[in-house]
Amino acid sequence: MRNDLLLVLLLVSWIAGSTYYYVCHIRQHCCGDCTSLSDMSVFELTAPPADQLLIRGDGLLIENDEGIVFGRDGSLPVVAPTTDTALQQVQQYLSEHPDEALYITGWYDDSEENKTLIENLGRARAEAVKRYLLSAGVSSKQMGTAGRSSVNLTFLGDTLYNGLTFEILDELPNQEGAISPDTLAALEQRLLATSPTVYFDMGSTSLQISDSLRRYLQDAQSYLLVYPDRSIVLVGHTDNVGKAEKNVAYGQERAEFTKGILSELGINPEQIKTQSKGEEEPIASNDTPLGRSKNRRVEIKMTSE
Repeated sequence: MRNDLLLVLLLVSWIAGSTYYYVCHIRQHCCGDCTSLSDMSVFELTAPPADQLLIRGDGLLIENDEGIVFGRDGSLPVVAPTTDTALQQVQQYLSEHPDEALYITGWYDDSEENKTLIENLGRARAEAVKRYLLSAGVSSKQMGTAGRSSVNLTFLGDTLYNGLTFEILDELPNQEGAISPDTLAALEQRLLATSPTVYFDMGSTSLQISDSLRRYLQDAQSYLLVYPDRSIVLVGHTDNVGKAEKNVAYGQERAEFTKGILSELGINPEQIKTQSKGEEEPIASNDTPLGRSKNRRVEIKMTSE
């Protein structure tokens, strides 16, 4: 009898202990100050960039629900009409406050592919919006850019909503300070001494970006960011097959196509000039297929003024 009673008492104690552990430690219902893990959100721990246009400054707050949209892996902004109106307010504010500056931070997810010449996709997005504001009349001396990664961006399918943060501060960005004078002088000398060439198949406008050309374009992009009043020139050339006037058109078409590629890679299209020499300046004989292939080209030249 005593053994049976002892077993019953042990069973009751085990049930009571198990119930207490489940209710108090698993469900956490035994104290008013406890917060159940099931009631916590991971988004309370890390705040993503706002999925709307939000620009803050001293006494300034500009908001727009539509924001600025980017494609996944893309750096070209899509700006809605209402967002454009909000950005015009930024332009007006900065024109009235020349001692203040707008800092634009672009965000990217590590899973995205950076297809630009800029060091990361976030900075490329910020630079693209900076160009948009330049066209709206904002001074380049009143804007600075940066790029950062985040796991909390707002994607809907392959569309990134905003992925940008804006802040207006009482300090002008020093773009030239990012590159030392000695480095900038060496970079300029290297760019002016080099004229890379891209080649095209007959009747084709497709081109391949080699590693050496990509390095040159990265240097050119850095140089042009420091000197927004300077430009890169694309000169189209052809072989002598067909009529001369049509070859001038082919050369211009290839130069314009190359400009589009460089723009997609992050170089400001306003700093890219194009022209065509047609068949006027061959670098090889047009009497052989190999010579004609060398003449179908676009030469890239950097200007120093």
